[in-house]
Amino acid sequence: MYTTGQNEVSMDDKLLNYASHLIIKEYESLKDEKPNGVFFNKIMSLLNKNIDSFKLSHYWYRYGDQVCRQKMPTNLEWTNVELNETKVDWKYDTLEFFKELEGHPIEEEIKSLVRKYNDNFEDLIDDVYSYAPYDFQRRFLELRKLFYGANNAYNWDMESYKELSKPILEDTYDSFPIHDFKEIEQEYELVRTFMEAKLDSEDWKFKILEKISTNFWFLFCYHLRMNPKARENIPPDILHHWEESLSMDADRHRKSIADTIIKSIERDSSLLEYESINEFYKWRKEDKKETEKIIDEFVDNYTAHSTA
Repeated sequence: MYTTGQNEVSMDDKLLNYASHLIIKEYESLKDEKPNGVFFNKIMSLLNKNIDSFKLSHYWYRYGDQVCRQKMPTNLEWTNVELNETKVDWKYDTLEFFKELEGHPIEEEIKSLVRKYNDNFEDLIDDVYSYAPYDFQRRFLELRKLFYGANNAYNWDMESYKELSKPILEDTYDSFPIHDFKEIEQEYELVRTFMEAKLDSEDWKFKILEKISTNFWFLFCYHLRMNPKARENIPPDILHHWEESLSMDADRHRKSIADTIIKSIERDSSLLEYESINEFYKWRKEDKKETEKIIDEFVDNYTAHSTA
């Protein structure tokens, strides 16, 4: 991104380079390791919020506000160290124009933020989510904590835990901004109906609610990043790519939602009494048959050509 002569680099890009480098180096000085992607993204988000002269390409997505990597300095290196963890590093020596930025107010802001949050990831995430564009995002963050907590609640009475959790689940779905996301209204109503049906039954499990909630959340986030309220300074070519892939991405999670419902119906056929669930169930069953038919035809054609 910044391979041209240094005189051609704008002040916006210089600050972006400088901030990226300082976040990593300041974190290393405190922790003796590279920051992970969550930490880096969240500090970048706070900088963008707190420093008027700082310009960032970013958008709200699955795990909060995140930078648009295609618009970040090429000196940044993103390395996947585990399935859900990325480490961020600065690959090369500092750039010459860093000298002219020494003493810039962004220095003290970065030092303050990194020192404040390097041992307080949960507070960092909460503080960034405090200005998320939709309350549903904040509510869903609490819902994720609820599901994670269930995995560690072995010393609780699970029935009591479920009872305490019920209003959190209901409030989360009550807060969904349907007026801004009419394109997934049908899926929202479906998941909401399924959720209410399970919560009203005596036998409901966190795993099934977690799975369907996560699939709906991912579906929502593909649409969220397209919303002008949830992005800033995203280039037209990237928006175009998101738009082109939206149908395929959304369809994948829509089918995952349906598959979760099908498995639930196998154990509890009374769910088919709900019209929205019944319709979605029939749609996915037919869709599966069509997919299987296409696969069978492909295998038959391939076998015929191979033996010819």
